[in-house]
Amino acid sequence: MEPLVIGLRYPFDLAFLPDGSALVTERESGRLRKVTPDGQLSDVRTIEEIAEPVVQAGLQGVAVSPTYERDGWIYVYYTTEQDSRVGRLRLDSSAPPEPILTGIPSGEIHNGGRIRFGPDGMLYMTTGEADDRSRAQDRNDLGGKILRVTPAGNPAPGNPIEGSPVYSWGFRDPQGLAWDEKGQLYVSEFGHHNLDELNRVEPGANYGWPEVEGTGGEPDFTDPIATWKPADASPSGPDHDLILRVTP
Repeated sequence: MEPLVIGLRYPFDLAFLPDGSALVTERESGRLRKVTPDGQLSDVRTIEEIAEPVVQAGLQGVAVSPTYERDGWIYVYYTTEQDSRVGRLRLDSSAPPEPILTGIPSGEIHNGGRIRFGPDGMLYMTTGEADDRSRAQDRNDLGGKILRVTPAGNPAPGNPIEGSPVYSWGFRDPQGLAWDEKGQLYVSEFGHHNLDELNRVEPGANYGWPEVEGTGGEPDFTDPIATWKPADASPSGPDHDLILRVTP
């Protein structure tokens, strides 16, 4: 296997434009970069609003609007001096990102940061508990959650808590989002010392952190569908093929 492109520094996420080009985020530099199908690399934008990157903070997730050819929106997840947030921008503009959701906890570690549009057209986000375990079980806090909002950043219709972007909770540091062909959402998550997880995500379900790591079998919490030792692998994110391999 030969590399398509070299010269990236700490790439965190990528999303594809309709022409097949990939937008790639660099976590520490704050650069949003573009890679063409033939491997040409260029700079699109530097997100100046990010705080001085520390450990796991900076520019993280990127997603392309499902109606991009009509509205031109690109969504990014990034940390500022005050919080983690999601903003949107257009590639033909130099304006700063327009924040659509702010107030997500940020810290040196456990920032989550993946964003994806689901089959329902809503924007889903993974958030970490920012090294404060109590956040994961607090449904009024945006840390340690899967969030679901409209493209404008409003709480999505049908969320389990009316008026809240919170979709499910009890996560430590979820790092990936993927859906199967039936529209079922799955999330991969960094565990602590014992077990990383793959979770089948249902609205309003509690995935147990910090009370449970891995499979606990407790009625108040939803167990993962697969676990593995962090020493064996660390999940940056699932895809559809991975889901098919580990689920019945």
